[in-house]
Amino acid sequence: MYISLSGAIVNILTVISSWSGGKDSCLACYKAIHHGYQVKYLLNFISKEFKRCCFHGIEAKLLKLQSELINIPLVQKEVTADVKKYEKEFKEAVRKLKAFNIKGMVLMFT
Repeated sequence: MYISLSGAIVNILTVISSWSGGKDSCLACYKAIHHGYQVKYLLNFISKEFKRCCFHGIEAKLLKLQSELINIPLVQKEVTADVKKYEKEFKEAVRKLKAFNIKGMVLMFT
């Protein structure tokens, strides 16, 4: 909890932020923090085959560096190239993080 500028006590919502390493996921994460959310983890999916982000092709080590520089832990999940399995793998990763008192997820849709 924190006290807002108006003096009201507000619960801080603990969330995870979907992280592709690109500008849109960065902006979504920034806006969530700016609006008072506590981003506990960045969640990223990399291909098992290429060890790169599924969406932008950014190398896993660069995504880890981004995470370190903004001081938010990165959870990387390797996924198969099979789009049909992706939804299941995505849900499994989110379900595991919910055990850490996660109450929501930040996503950016363009």
